[in-house]
Amino acid sequence: MTSSDLLSKKQGDHIYSSQVFRAINRNMEIELTKLNQKNNYFVCFLFFLFPMMWVRNFNFSVFKYLIINRNKYELVFIDHFRCAWVIFLIKIFTKSKVIVINHNLESKVYLSFFHSKECSLAKRIFSFYQYLVVLVWEKIVFKLTDSVIVISEDDVDTSFVSKYLILPPYAENIYSHKENDGIPTVIIIGSYHWRIKQFNIEMFLSSLAKKEQCRFNVIIAGNGPDEFFAKIKSNYHFVQVIQNFSCLGDLNGLATIGVCPDNAGGGFKLKTLDYYRLNLPMVAIEHGASGILEPVIPTLYSFSDLADEIYELLSDADKLKGIQKEQSIYFSKYHTESYFSDAVNRFINTIL
Repeated sequence: MTSSDLLSKKQGDHIYSSQVFRAINRNMEIELTKLNQKNNYFVCFLFFLFPMMWVRNFNFSVFKYLIINRNKYELVFIDHFRCAWVIFLIKIFTKSKVIVINHNLESKVYLSFFHSKECSLAKRIFSFYQYLVVLVWEKIVFKLTDSVIVISEDDVDTSFVSKYLILPPYAENIYSHKENDGIPTVIIIGSYHWRIKQFNIEMFLSSLAKKEQCRFNVIIAGNGPDEFFAKIKSNYHFVQVIQNFSCLGDLNGLATIGVCPDNAGGGFKLKTLDYYRLNLPMVAIEHGASGILEPVIPTLYSFSDLADEIYELLSDADKLKGIQKEQSIYFSKYHTESYFSDAVNRFINTIL
């Protein structure tokens, strides 16, 4: 059961779901059911005691299908909490075991909205209410499921889950290394539609500009509102925005170091894999490189400290190369397709 576009490479959820799907499909026959999200906000209002994402993804045909085929499946995978309402039908009408693939704790996402000063008062109140609703139902789902596959240790409440596997995504298509022969350049890769992410980018750029006359360029690569990009280009002369690149390889050789200045949300920060694929050393704000299994990415507690670290690294080529080498060894060990697939299938065998 999924709501993701499997084999799509456009969003983090889709990428991770696709990787799990391919790993399972190596050794098991899979029947895929796609749940489509609906804009039924009036119904969400009526069923306000349930997570809004459940109401928007509810499907009567799935309800009917599970009852008719209640003895057909040995194992059911539920991809993402927004599809987790299905677990109640499975537990009531079938004997199938359930594995939930949990991308992040949705309650934490709502809580981050509530704490964000960038959000309106109405949105903060709504987010706090949804946080409470989702928090309760997350605990119930974790109690009912047989096991959980999670991206990072922050994506599961271990007090309610008997068995779980921490399995971050893997990197695909590592590009051959290209040196940036021009001015030292910092690159930030991501999506910038979320207001709190825009705020973090602006805080980081402001910290860079305050230190001294900026001696390097900054590339902001990804999708976002035109007005946001126009604003940062106007305020910071050293910023270049690259929106319309066809693939990650188009950025190869443009930068010297990758930065993770975004501490919003949870789960695994996919931009760390992008920097690894581009053979770039990387640094991060606190929680900006969540999901990393070993402490190989320098993590700073403030944007000011992050700016200081970047200035220091760009003036010390040997230290920069040492960080890149250590990170490359880590990613080549824990973020490969073979490691990922073997871990998934070993875990499934412990459930059956």
